[in-house]
Amino acid sequence: MSHGAILFTRPLWVDEWFTVLVASHASPVDVIADLRHGADGGASLFHLLAWALRAVTGGLSPTLLHAMSLASMWGALVIVYAVLRRRFSRDASIAGVLAAGANSLVVTHAFEGRFYALWVLCCAFFAWSLGLSGRRRSIVVAFAAILLATSHWYGVVSLALMSSAVFVSYGKNWRDGLKCVAPAAAGMLAFVVISPLAAGQQAALTVASWIPDFRIGQLDGLAGTFWFAWIPLVAFGALIVAIVWRERSEAGPPVAITARSAVRDPSIVALFSLALMPLALVLLSLAGRPSMLARYALPAVLAWGPWVAFPMDLLGRWPARAFALVLVVVWTRNVGAEADRKRKYTLGIEQNVSLLRQAERLGIPIVFQSQHTMYPLEAATRGRGSSGVYLDLPDSTLDALFPVTGRFYQLNKGIRLERDFARVQARLYGFPRLAAQTVLDTTTRFLLFAPYERLPRGTNDLNESGPAVFPHHRAVPLQENLLLLERVSARSLPARNTSR
Repeated sequence: MSHGAILFTRPLWVDEWFTVLVASHASPVDVIADLRHGADGGASLFHLLAWALRAVTGGLSPTLLHAMSLASMWGALVIVYAVLRRRFSRDASIAGVLAAGANSLVVTHAFEGRFYALWVLCCAFFAWSLGLSGRRRSIVVAFAAILLATSHWYGVVSLALMSSAVFVSYGKNWRDGLKCVAPAAAGMLAFVVISPLAAGQQAALTVASWIPDFRIGQLDGLAGTFWFAWIPLVAFGALIVAIVWRERSEAGPPVAITARSAVRDPSIVALFSLALMPLALVLLSLAGRPSMLARYALPAVLAWGPWVAFPMDLLGRWPARAFALVLVVVWTRNVGAEADRKRKYTLGIEQNVSLLRQAERLGIPIVFQSQHTMYPLEAATRGRGSSGVYLDLPDSTLDALFPVTGRFYQLNKGIRLERDFARVQARLYGFPRLAAQTVLDTTTRFLLFAPYERLPRGTNDLNESGPAVFPHHRAVPLQENLLLLERVSARSLPARNTSR
């Protein structure tokens, strides 16, 4: 399935290199300081764990980072199974866990060196802790809440969703509900403590997010991913069949009694409440923080666990086993599909490395217009001995190319965000080396390295992108992703229109 372990060994992409850069310090205090200065996004827990892994092993290889995420995601699924087993049969619980694990987003982020798998693990751990009893329960719930709030900036959102749902589930016994979730206040306090990190990260950026502003179609996309995907729809159909069958045959306890038993378990309620994550993202987007991205709602997939386990428990052993077998096949196919994508990514990096080596033979500056292109090629050595530089475009040029009121502004906010990160990282790590547009405009010859898939939206090809930014240069195509720009006198060039 993994095509020779490519899921572990494939090269790091740009966000994973952000992780490596931040975790490269000798002290965890410096890790926090870099996050506060905007070297990366994140609420600190993931970067501190990555730092600890590097300190123990001596480095952060792709295999280590990806294995850490896989361990987190598998840990989350094991915990979800433990939660489901409190109320459902073994076969139904297995089907519920397989439903969550087979989700393609879960498979993807099980092999990404970022904080999403950790976030899912902390959500599952917090939900599990709510169902504990005994003297130490409050301590475990508080600890789980702190981990959740520091795992991801939206960890506090998932914490609030689960805590509120459990509180409401107690109905008239609201005092008991308040007592149940009160220790979770420790997570809210932790969020307040780390809020200076968020303030520092936002201060380093000129845009709130690279995601376009909210449109109702974005909710349709998330709904299709988490609410109307085929697995929850099949579970809904199975629930209808189970209800009709139970009512007609009077086999087993009434459905209402089984449902009431599940709802009385705060852990089950907490997991199921995560289905509301897309709506929480809508509210954040309307409040000025565009967030309508599937991975920002990833914990919602944990709601598939109880959603599938409940009807499978009603239907009995063999229907649950049959559905579990189908989910195993789906999970296997999704892992294989993810491995294919990672293999294509690796081949693309290898081709770009070969192209870069050819370009370096010319002995002139090589300009990258995207961190997504530059970092997988040069971050491992931090550009030592390389002629590669990152194009530092001023706001004035970006405003001319993509006016705020223009068609392509929303689709190209990521260019501004990458530039902001590049500026911070250049100051903190000496990488990437920046090349201002004004400096390049007087440079006699340089190469522009930009794969088509990383060109600004609205740009047809590299031949259009280069001259639009450097009107004093003549563009000479060398290869598909490589453009030579040679400075010529202004009078010999026709006027160019840089508006979009």
